[in-house]
Amino acid sequence: MIRDAISERRCEVGSTWRQWCEDFLRSRGLRLRSGVTIDDFIVLLSALADGLAMRALADPSTRALDHDGQSSLLAMGAFALVAGFLESADSEESSSLEQTVRVLLGDPPASADHRTA
Repeated sequence: MIRDAISERRCEVGSTWRQWCEDFLRSRGLRLRSGVTIDDFIVLLSALADGLAMRALADPSTRALDHDGQSSLLAMGAFALVAGFLESADSEESSSLEQTVRVLLGDPPASADHRTA
């Protein structure tokens, strides 16, 4: 019964989130990185929000919201997803999230034959 209610809620808001994300990308001249879908972004953002809500319920001392600094862990996580999943639509080539992280860490690019999970 709880599973059905959660599933129904996710279906209800899914199309709204999808439209919002598409509008957001278009209005800011952005696109998703190669290998990332809008559904990936929505699922991870939802999981982040759900996980932080559960954490706050389980441990009220969790610093989920900083009223003085007007920031939150959800906002920080959303910023990280935006920074990792999005790139300028003007870029000639799209790089995957893995390629971007490899460059950031100074690792050599993965060969086409060797893929990591």
